[in-house]
Amino acid sequence: MAQQLTATAPVREQGTRLLSAQDAAKYLGVPYTSLRDWALRGHLPIVRVPDCRRLWFDRRDLDRAVESWKERLEPGELVSDGRR
Repeated sequence: MAQQLTATAPVREQGTRLLSAQDAAKYLGVPYTSLRDWALRGHLPIVRVPDCRRLWFDRRDLDRAVESWKERLEPGELVSDGRR
């Protein structure tokens, strides 16, 4: 039987694959509004469950997104204002 995600259980300790928007934001350590905006702009895929209005996120998609956002700086390169 699939585990139910509870509001009191820490997100990282759950074995569930789908996360609500609030739990996905906690998982990533970002504000809910940022996560929602990224999803609505197409930067993160969402899962549409039939007959459900909530936004759901696949934990694997979140992990892939973080991996794709990583970058390496060249030795001696500094980032002070977001530009190189």
